[in-house]
Amino acid sequence: MKKISEIVRNVRDESGLSQNDFARKIGVSSIYISKIETDQKEVSKKFLIKLAEFIDVHPSALAPFLFLNNDIDEYKLSEIERKLINLGENLQLSLIKKKLNNEKIAEH
Repeated sequence: MKKISEIVRNVRDESGLSQNDFARKIGVSSIYISKIETDQKEVSKKFLIKLAEFIDVHPSALAPFLFLNNDIDEYKLSEIERKLINLGENLQLSLIKKKLNNEKIAEH
């Protein structure tokens, strides 16, 4: 299950930006981005909204599994729950890639 730190890193990596440049575009400090990506800081609702605006998606597209974490014993989940989570993560990553690739094309 992807943590929000991994999602932030995926968005930044797909955008091709350094932490510093990404932070500037989002409107936060690079230290904040670094702490989020290393799980030293929780994201705020305001940050999720800024991140969603950056890639032009609804915030719920970035955090539909907000209450899932790596402490969950996956063996306690049913097969359908595991498949649903996996599908959601794959769709989320596809959406991020598509949105950021469309923006790169529009810039050129």
